Amino acid sequence: MGWQPEQTAQTIKTQIQEALIDEKGWDILFFAGHSNETSLTGGEIAIAPNVSITINQITPQLKIALNKGLKFALFNSFSGLSIAKSLIDLGLNQVAIMREPIHNQVAQVFLLKFLESLAEHKDVHEALMSACEDLKQKQNLTYPCAYLVPSLFAHPSAPLFRIEPLGWKQNLKKWLPTRTEAVVLSGIAIVSLFYPLTNFLLEGRILSQSIYRDLTGQIPPITKPPVLLVQIDEDSIKKAQISNPHPMSRTYLASIIDRLADLDAKVVGIDYLFDRPSPDQDLFLAQSVRSAVEQKQIWFIFAAILDSTDKEIGVEPTTGISQPNWSLQGYTNALPQYVKLPTLTECSQICPFAYLLTRVWDSHQEPAISDLPQPKLNSQDDLRTQLFSFFENNQPENLIPSPHRYFQTLTQISQNFGQNWLRPIIDFSLPSDVVYDHIRAWQLLADSEAVKNYQFSEQIVIIAPGGYDEAGITRGKDNFPTPLSVAYWQERLALENSSSGKFTGSQAHSYMIHHLLAKRLVIPIPDLWTIVFAAVLGKGATFALEKFDRQRKLVRLSLTGTTAVYGFVGLQLYITSEILLPWLFPAITFLIYIWFFSRNKHYE
Repeated sequence: MGWQPEQTAQTIKTQIQEALIDEKGWDILFFAGHSNETSLTGGEIAIAPNVSITINQITPQLKIALNKGLKFALFNSFSGLSIAKSLIDLGLNQVAIMREPIHNQVAQVFLLKFLESLAEHKDVHEALMSACEDLKQKQNLTYPCAYLVPSLFAHPSAPLFRIEPLGWKQNLKKWLPTRTEAVVLSGIAIVSLFYPLTNFLLEGRILSQSIYRDLTGQIPPITKPPVLLVQIDEDSIKKAQISNPHPMSRTYLASIIDRLADLDAKVVGIDYLFDRPSPDQDLFLAQSVRSAVEQKQIWFIFAAILDSTDKEIGVEPTTGISQPNWSLQGYTNALPQYVKLPTLTECSQICPFAYLLTRVWDSHQEPAISDLPQPKLNSQDDLRTQLFSFFENNQPENLIPSPHRYFQTLTQISQNFGQNWLRPIIDFSLPSDVVYDHIRAWQLLADSEAVKNYQFSEQIVIIAPGGYDEAGITRGKDNFPTPLSVAYWQERLALENSSSGKFTGSQAHSYMIHHLLAKRLVIPIPDLWTIVFAAVLGKGATFALEKFDRQRKLVRLSLTGTTAVYGFVGLQLYITSEILLPWLFPAITFLIYIWFFSRNKHYE
């Protein structure tokens, strides 16, 4: 804007006022000319011969310009202290002025160097210092001390204005973390990889999911659970007068199997290890198992463990209790909070206990399968080999989906550095009465009324320890601390806790079986991934806060509220889409950007 001879004073004033409020907004307000100090009007600038305009006269327009992005003002004119004060008071972040009158030649040299520095993407303070240094070197003899006149007024916490470079490389550089951000993010990332802590947080996260299910009524309708646990608990041991339940009496187990055969059980898992012979008892158990296979064609899946060479150690062949030609065995020593998903090829050699039970049971429920291999005492071929060869050639579409689709390769890679990325978790947010029924062994054998409540032919039956202290290969190793979610449902629904406050391996197996049959596998998104995502969002939020500087506090509060919204979205996504989104670490990352980095732009 500049005065033309044909223009009146009012015309040029109106043009200046209209230009200030232009819809596209301005980054810089620049004035070259004469100005004066005035105490009442905020300073004045000459806009035409004998015509001046005061800062007060254009204050409304300046406020509009500020709201549209005005960041910096440069007054290459005389005596600008009152102008600077007025503009800073209005909310402008930086104002460069001349404190004293200077010669026109000095002003021209200063402006040229200042603009060159801005063009090099220096901030306004660096540009002013560079221009003053140039004055000192080139004009000091002609105009001594002129380099001391230019001054910059700025809010201490405001980011210094600079002309940002253009192009995708520069945009990418803007999004990269600064040194301080990188240090903070690295610290959060390292903590998030600490396995005991992440497991603790995972349990708390699932507890919150249980509470959310309860409050919103999103509990699956209670139908017949897929699993029936026959639990040998303290009462059963006392009633059977078993003096030493480690190892469990095999004659007692034989009586349970005989009873299950009478009740037409179809698939029976035995969560006890028979890796050592017991000559005085093996015969009784072997006769019961063989009789059940021969007369009722019951499928038996025995528990095993994996040794250090990934070899299954299960039933010792010399006991005669089981043979691979007419029974199966699967390993049980997996993490109790994760679902183990093998491949079909892997399962022909080693296979998880719960997965074997599920595959056998699911095949029995499929009417299209008529030639499924059956356990036969006179079979000459390995039953597991027959079974999984059959699955590979005749897998119906509605059976359990092939596990490789659940990111098994990435999970295995992450395990090399102590992680379980994308490994499906056991969903303890479901009440246990949705997952399994249980009956105490003494009730089963007593022919009590309790037996009438179950249909043994329509559930997977697992014979397992019920929480007694000696359970496990090593005493007590079959008992785990009760997950917080399980404890919540036991208290909330007043469920009978037959395991005396302990959580057994068979209960974890029951949850796995339920998830596989229901085709519901919850995939946890790794904390590290969400931290990176939260950092990107947080960085973008700091840019937004710069644009809304005058409403920064309100915007901060609004953005903080998004962490709560994210939490609720994560709770619902867990139920509807089977995805677990971490909350704590990404929330901390995002809030650090909002409340720390956005307030401390000079933390470098």
